[in-house]
Amino acid sequence: MRETRQGRRDPRKLRQGQLILVIGGASSGKSAVALELAGKGGTRGMARAFVATGQALDKEMAERIRRH
Repeated sequence: MRETRQGRRDPRKLRQGQLILVIGGASSGKSAVALELAGKGGTRGMARAFVATGQALDKEMAERIRRH
């Protein structure tokens, strides 16, 4: 992984076997962040998985789940 000026690893560069948990409130952009990270895999051909959880307690949420 590339290191930043502060000597920390750049979280935008993924390594094989790395697991990232994206958390936040409802409608906070977690899915967008997770999809962006998944698209920036550091190793060509690296397998990626995206898991989003939620309960369809109303029609709006059911539609959001369906779109995901």
